[in-house]
Amino acid sequence: MPKKEKAGRVEALILCIDRDDDLGKKAGVRGPVIGERENFRAAQALGVADPEDSDVNAIFAAIKTKREVSHLYKGTEIVTLTGDKEVGVKSDQKIRNQLLRVLDRFKPEGVIVVSDGTEDDKILPLIQSETKILGVNTVTVKLSRPLESAYFRLQDFFKKVGENPHQARVLFGIPGALIFLIVLLSYIGISMVDLILATLGIYLLAKGFGYDEQLFNGLSEVKNSLVRGNIYKVFNLIGVFIIALALITGYLQLQKNLDAIYRPGSLANPRDVGDAFISQPLLSLNFFLFSASGVALTSMDLLLAALVVIAVGFIIHNFLMHEYLKIKRYIYVILLAILIGNMERGIYWFIINLSEGSTTITVEGFDPVQNLMISLLIAFVVLLISHYLLKIVFFDYIEKKRELERAYIGREVVDKTGKRLGSVSKVSVKGGAVVGISIKRRYYPIEEISERGGRLVVEGS
Repeated sequence: MPKKEKAGRVEALILCIDRDDDLGKKAGVRGPVIGERENFRAAQALGVADPEDSDVNAIFAAIKTKREVSHLYKGTEIVTLTGDKEVGVKSDQKIRNQLLRVLDRFKPEGVIVVSDGTEDDKILPLIQSETKILGVNTVTVKLSRPLESAYFRLQDFFKKVGENPHQARVLFGIPGALIFLIVLLSYIGISMVDLILATLGIYLLAKGFGYDEQLFNGLSEVKNSLVRGNIYKVFNLIGVFIIALALITGYLQLQKNLDAIYRPGSLANPRDVGDAFISQPLLSLNFFLFSASGVALTSMDLLLAALVVIAVGFIIHNFLMHEYLKIKRYIYVILLAILIGNMERGIYWFIINLSEGSTTITVEGFDPVQNLMISLLIAFVVLLISHYLLKIVFFDYIEKKRELERAYIGREVVDKTGKRLGSVSKVSVKGGAVVGISIKRRYYPIEEISERGGRLVVEGS
């Protein structure tokens, strides 16, 4: 690009904003673009790269606006600010930095913002926080033969949205999550109307008692956890909701089975759930955990599902953090949950058999004790096989960690003056490499450790 036009102090700046940096991605033009001639060339370059990009029209509209208002102000200039392909905090920070630079250079009394109107609610507050907005010009692109080209424009729209992670999350991610949630809730037996009413109820309660800010702060923390990589917090939250649903389900199922429970020494049934737990705790717990109506999930099913969800969250988190050795324990948790789920019916009928005389439900057609023993034997065999398979899968990581521990544990450590600090008592390993050592209860990162004459030296002490 040729050298930018010179510009002194002006009364009004015409600002054009390219928030997702199409100029940089498609035309190789870096912002800020200052001056009418430079903006004209930038628009031409972007138009050649992508004739359908709305930023082309916005830049030309900014040039037109500059010419139209030049007689109203003592000096005008046009500037195009560019953001980043990662639309959000990162792109807005770049726009703000460029804005501060041009404001410091031209020292205008205010700015006229020209945009395509797609994200004015995000950009205008950012600009307004730094300078006065004299006006806003929103560009609307006219379309010819809309009915004939609607299909192709819609196809192009979805393609462009798919290439923009920020827009894709909004347009595809949220509806996808809602559809998945509807299917999941219908399987469990909860209607979407009930969920909407429950969500509305939670919001009204929070609003009524003054906790709405804390509620939205909590939701914001969930979002930030995803951004920071603490995805397990989101899975933990989902797990807590499923546990709450499991407790409600268990309470309702026990309440439905009160007529099947007898008090010891009496033919009368318990009056309520609390009375049932007092008179027949084991039998009541059996109905609470393992009883279900029709094809609905039992309380135990939901508790195990919550356990699996939480374990999956930690597996994903540890995988992203390269802490592979920690993954194995959560695989065991998932495996154990599946095995317990397969033994549910056997446990249920076994307890019914133990409680004979205290319930109207009878066991017929099979031996509950034998059935439970077979289930336990199968579970033991599956766990044993899984243990050896996991040992093979994680063998390299485990062996690598053991080698590193043998290489470090017990070695003498001194500071840079030669003073003895002690011996290595623990080695911290991440991703198959040592990240730090511990001496008694004090931890030293590996960056501060060097080796001299067979001894480890803490350089940072």
